[in-house]
Amino acid sequence: MAVTLTLKKGLLYLFLSLAGGIIGAALILIVLQNNILPDFIGVPETGADQVRQISTVSEIPFERAVSIAQDRMAFLFLPKGEGVSGIKAAYRESERIGRGFVVTNDGWFITSKEVFTRYGKKLVIYSPTFDVLSVYPIERVVEDSHSNLAFFKVALTKELGVVSFMPEEEIVPGAPFVLVEDDKTIHLGAAVNVFKNTSDIFRSSEEPVGFINFETFGELPALPGAALFDASGRLAAIEDASKKFFFTDWELLLGELLKGEKFTRTYLGVTYVDLGTFVGMRDKGVPSQTYGAWLKGGDGALAVKKGSPAFLSGLKEGDVIIAVENERITNNTSLTTLISEYHPGDKVTLSILRDTSNSMDVEVTLGSY
Repeated sequence: MAVTLTLKKGLLYLFLSLAGGIIGAALILIVLQNNILPDFIGVPETGADQVRQISTVSEIPFERAVSIAQDRMAFLFLPKGEGVSGIKAAYRESERIGRGFVVTNDGWFITSKEVFTRYGKKLVIYSPTFDVLSVYPIERVVEDSHSNLAFFKVALTKELGVVSFMPEEEIVPGAPFVLVEDDKTIHLGAAVNVFKNTSDIFRSSEEPVGFINFETFGELPALPGAALFDASGRLAAIEDASKKFFFTDWELLLGELLKGEKFTRTYLGVTYVDLGTFVGMRDKGVPSQTYGAWLKGGDGALAVKKGSPAFLSGLKEGDVIIAVENERITNNTSLTTLISEYHPGDKVTLSILRDTSNSMDVEVTLGSY
C-alpha cells in the first residue's frame, strides 16, 4: 500500500512539474509577444509566476496596493558603459542589486542603505514605468544615521506618482501587508510582531524607528529595499539586511530631507517607563499615575542623560512627565511622539509630578542629534 501511495505521489509531482513548465513557457511567450519587458531587461529566469499567500490575508483585496507599488518602484544596477552603436548596455533582471520607491515627484526615492553599503553610491536605476528605454544615474544619496533608511535623487525627465505613507499608529500586530517583489511576484502576509520600543520596558525620548516581523510563506526577496504596503497602497516599512522591516515617522523624515538634505532629530535626553502600558507593575514601586513618562534608568541608559536638555532644565530620575505644552501623554500618545513634533531650539513646557504628588512645570530648550 505504501509503495502504491508513493508511486501515485511521485506521478502527481511529475505532472505538476510538467504543468508548471508548460505554464512558465506560455507566460514567457506572452511576455515576449506583448513586449511587457524591453529586450535588454530580459524575461523571467525562474519560470512561472509565484504568488505566495498567508491564509489570514488571502481574502483581502491587494490589487490596488500591488499596482501602486509596481508603478512607483525602480530597480538599481551597477553602471555599465555604452553598448554597440551608442545603445545602452543590457541591464538584465539577474543583475538587479536593489530597489527603491518614489517619494517626491522630482525624483527622490527611498530604499535601504544596505544597497549602498554593499555596492557604493555610483549606481543607476531602471523602471519601464518611468522610461522604457533609459537608465538614470543616481546623483545624490542621503543616509539616515539613526536607521536603515537612505534616500537617493535621480534627475528624471517627467514628474512621477509618489508613494504615500502609513501612519505609525496604524502599524499594529496582525496588520496585513503585501510585499511586491517585482512585476511578477508578490508575498502576502501579516505583522506577527511590531516593536516600537528599543526595550520591553524602557523607552528613549529619541527612538527614531520601530520594526515589524513580517510572516509569509517562502523566503523573502534577497534584493535590498523591499517594502511592505497596506491594502490601500500606503508604504509601511522598508526591509534591512536582518530581514526586519523598519518604519519611522515618515512625514517628519521626508520633511527634514527636503529642508536641507540631512536629518536632524529633536533631542530631550531621557529614558523612561511608559506608565500606560505597565498597569500591572503598580505594586512594584511604580507610580500610581495612570499615564505618563516615568523617568527611570535601565538597560545601561541613564534616566536623564548628562548634559542633555533635560539635565540642564533640572529634570531628575523619578519625575513623571504627564504633558508637553499641555498636551497630555496617553496610551496612544507617548512622550517620544510628542517631542518629535517640535524642532531643535524650540522651548517647550513639560508638566511633571515630582515625589508622586508635587506638580510643577519645567521649561526645556530642545536640542538636536
